[in-house]
Amino acid sequence: MRPPLRMNLGNPVTEDDRFDRPELQRELLSTIQHAPGVAMFGLRRIGKSSLLRWVERELTGQQHTVLLIDAQGIQSLDQLMAELLDQIAAKATGVHRVLLETFNQGAGLPKRLLDAFAKGKGVTLKGSEGISDYWESFAGLLESAFDRHDKPVVLLIDELPFFCKRLLDKTPSEREAAIQLLVTLRTWRQKAKPIKMILTGSIGLRALLRQHGIDQYHLAGLSNFDTPPLGGPVAVGLLHTEAPDFVDALARGQKLQGWTPEHTTVLLEECGVWYPLALQHAVHQLVLAGLPDPHHMRAVFSEQVRAMLNETFLVQFDARWRVYKALDTVEQTALRNLLGATVKAAQPISDLALVKAIRTRLEGPQISELLETLREDGFVACRLNRDHERFWHPSSPLVPVWWQRSGLGRKR
Repeated sequence: MRPPLRMNLGNPVTEDDRFDRPELQRELLSTIQHAPGVAMFGLRRIGKSSLLRWVERELTGQQHTVLLIDAQGIQSLDQLMAELLDQIAAKATGVHRVLLETFNQGAGLPKRLLDAFAKGKGVTLKGSEGISDYWESFAGLLESAFDRHDKPVVLLIDELPFFCKRLLDKTPSEREAAIQLLVTLRTWRQKAKPIKMILTGSIGLRALLRQHGIDQYHLAGLSNFDTPPLGGPVAVGLLHTEAPDFVDALARGQKLQGWTPEHTTVLLEECGVWYPLALQHAVHQLVLAGLPDPHHMRAVFSEQVRAMLNETFLVQFDARWRVYKALDTVEQTALRNLLGATVKAAQPISDLALVKAIRTRLEGPQISELLETLREDGFVACRLNRDHERFWHPSSPLVPVWWQRSGLGRKR
């Protein structure tokens, strides 16, 4: 039996409140062990940040130096690096010491920048000059210091795409700063001794870079990782008891008198999508409704729960699809047909079957990029079979619902 869970609507959970997902967690650790970088993109509020914080604790316990940055509220490259340097000062004293020694030797950086760093609390400077003005030198010093550190360094950046979008939507100099950061992260991943990283976000990077005419090569070395709903389809291979176990643990955590297995069964049937937030919201609404008996639960879903699913999840698909309208007509058509073929397939569909289904003049690598774009934006998910062939399926039951509602399937 799982430990009782407290209600946690929408915030990254603490270790005490976390619902263990051993198969998913093992897969994520295996991915970061075998790849220089992991891209964990998808819809908001599906559990990515909570999983990222679990990775931070796990790798720290395995004697890695883990540097975690939440980039969502950061406004500039200087601020991002200030946060990274603060993390280094707190968690990687060896790296900090090497940087100080290098900076004391001059390092080709202006004195006021060196003095600000030496004070140990960020490098956000007054005036027009900052780290981004000396980015190549500064990134090289960081790379060298990481190489000399006595523990493997893992960099975790939450909401990196939002940060890049913020810069790309500003001035040409800010746009250049975003590209500089992406180039540096790619260079660190592609080293002989890579600086490993997990990058997460609630929008995908591929569509964003394509929208702004930026080379997709900057994403080299990143392996995409899906965050599926609890339980998931057969293709995902997760424990089928995850979702009912989660609901039962939540009911015990709320000390709900009279909760029965039938309540759990009806809740899962009516909820339809088994993301932790959706299930928590369903339980919360049932409590507010006085915990009706299972035969009267469906009215609560019609009046309350499905409205929340629409506001929280389906509108995100609308926003992502609007971004695709900036692409050329051939790519827009291919994206629509790829998603349509995946939704309509009775079972996970292979790359080869998708190519045959959509009849496009695009080449295989271009189609693969578009599939990964749909994956990053939360429309589809992917699993490999034993021969390493990719098979695609909707990322959750919400995707066919959105597809039907959008009317895209009726377009020619």
